[in-house]
Amino acid sequence: MTIDMLQTADIYHHEEYYEVNPVINFGVAKFGTGFIPFYFAGSFGARYLIADMLGKWRPWFLTGTAAMSAGLVIHNNSIGLEVGF
Repeated sequence: MTIDMLQTADIYHHEEYYEVNPVINFGVAKFGTGFIPFYFAGSFGARYLIADMLGKWRPWFLTGTAAMSAGLVIHNNSIGLEVGF
């Protein structure tokens, strides 16, 4: 999720890219790019709480959300958004 967050923040520094998540777009339009870490922190917290309630399905949920995040990072990297450390 951290790499996804950094790539999302990087989108707003490039005119050729755009964010497709309407919640992030609304937050950035209203509060600026400082909204992005708060969105991802809330998303992480929500995932934790949902996973905690799922019992035996918890590993499946966490694997699915991790796979989704990995897919988004791979896609973002393929279109040129990179994160350097």
